[in-house]
Amino acid sequence: MRLLLFSDIHAHNFQQYSEILEIGINNRLLYSINILKEIAQACKTYQVDGVLFAGDLFHKRNLINVQVFNLIFEAIANIALQVDFTALLVGNHDQSNKDGNIHSLFSFKSIVTVLDEINWVTLESKNESIKILAVPYRDDHFLLTEKILELIKDRDENYQSVLLGHFAVKDAKIGSDFVLKTNNTVSIADNIYKNLDQIFLGHYHFPQQLKENVRYLGATHHHSWGDANQIRGYWLWDTYPNQEFSKPKLIQLKSAPLFITINLKDIEENLNHEKEKIFYKANNNKHYLRIILSEDINEVKKQKILDQLCSYCSHIEFQIKFATNIGTNTLSIKDIGHNLEIKKLMQLYIDDMGLESNLDNEYLLSIGNKYIDEVGG
Repeated sequence: MRLLLFSDIHAHNFQQYSEILEIGINNRLLYSINILKEIAQACKTYQVDGVLFAGDLFHKRNLINVQVFNLIFEAIANIALQVDFTALLVGNHDQSNKDGNIHSLFSFKSIVTVLDEINWVTLESKNESIKILAVPYRDDHFLLTEKILELIKDRDENYQSVLLGHFAVKDAKIGSDFVLKTNNTVSIADNIYKNLDQIFLGHYHFPQQLKENVRYLGATHHHSWGDANQIRGYWLWDTYPNQEFSKPKLIQLKSAPLFITINLKDIEENLNHEKEKIFYKANNNKHYLRIILSEDINEVKKQKILDQLCSYCSHIEFQIKFATNIGTNTLSIKDIGHNLEIKKLMQLYIDDMGLESNLDNEYLLSIGNKYIDEVGG
């Protein structure tokens, strides 16, 4: 059986660097749609039997734009048509309450398998079956670990057994602005990973291998500067040995632009000879570039850089980074347009805090913006 796995789409009408296209769609939402179309095509190209998604299909938890929902529903339905089965795990951004029993993937049950309870699920292709230990997001990671250990005892030795989860693992790299660092993590101990064939996880956006059979799938594409310079994509895995993807392989997706940070020195040295390596053409999408400076440069030099890179990037900004006397090897960041960046980051945080909060978000934002202005950014 050949499986395609992906995670953390975070479909949303993001405002930063966005525009409404002539077809009436936010361009940053369209990137997510195109990513899903690329995945559907990959299912045909690689003759995939089944698709597993590891959570966070949507970004907003309580209020999803109707257009966003409809377009994503259609894109998932298209993927489902290419394979024998498709299973969507519920992530924390898909949940509307802390218990996780109210979520935005409920309507998808009409077209695919939705994994919203911690339990074993059997998924069947035309010729074989696989057992999935589904572990949707839950706040209490201590109870989550206990439940996993309890269910592992019920593993059926006649099937390949895979844990598909959405949770934080101790010592893993986060790789995103969307995930907060927390001590509320699961430890993948011997009695967990040694009793399962594979463990595939969502939640952290940086794709990584923690054990021989434990991997974070990572996000499908870049969403913010927290993703900069990191690979994103989907995974292929053959459940049988001695096949092309018997060892799970990450395939980079190219239907969305990249967030790229690069030192001015590297730009000056490589720009004329290695543009294509630095800025590959992501299906004609232009990238977001942040150029790091050790000191400010004059406007003429900035304009020259902008002119050279405008065919590769839709957004270019300069950031000054310099050493200070605060602590040892401490760096202080001075960002061109820094107030705007902080306020946007605060907006993201306020939008996503508290699943059941009755707080006035607009009032909180106004207080925060007033404080930022008072302290000078």
